[in-house]
Amino acid sequence: MRRININMYPKNGYKFKGADGVLFVGTSWINVMARVADYRKRNGLPAGNVEDEVHQYACIFNPEYCNEITPTQIEATRTASLKGRVLSWLARVVKGRESGTIKLVSQDEAQARAATCAGCPRNTPFADGCSSCRAVVKEYRNQILGGARAQDARIHGCSILGEDLPISTYIDETRVNDSELPGHCWRKAQ
Repeated sequence: MRRININMYPKNGYKFKGADGVLFVGTSWINVMARVADYRKRNGLPAGNVEDEVHQYACIFNPEYCNEITPTQIEATRTASLKGRVLSWLARVVKGRESGTIKLVSQDEAQARAATCAGCPRNTPFADGCSSCRAVVKEYRNQILGGARAQDARIHGCSILGEDLPISTYIDETRVNDSELPGHCWRKAQ
């Protein structure tokens, strides 16, 4: 089964054209897959195997980023994908914090946000089983929050935004207009 390396940016962006000619554009392959699945569900179309279809389509246009992999490797890639996205996001936040462009919300606001994320199905563990990744995440969190703020152990990573929820719940950021985010999400533009 051919899979694209989701950590490599495709030359023409994250795009997929369905059999009905609809073009889906996203911020990541996971984002594109979610958009395709949502579109099919809303329009009463057969679900199909969105993940396989998107990977096959991506490999046509980016063969240099594709490899044959086994089903076991596919599951490992899914986990690495969120982990990689979260680590990249954390690195960007650290740079923003160092430059003074990151502002934090109050402890009460962060706790309210964390409570929302704790019950969200998009709250996904990403670093389990990897001690080096846990160490990097801990170091980034300390750099961003200075170790002075409590972090809710119930929250992990957002599988939609690729953010580290224990940190993002503290950051005063612009809300996003993303239909994949649940209606109750504090990051979603209303």
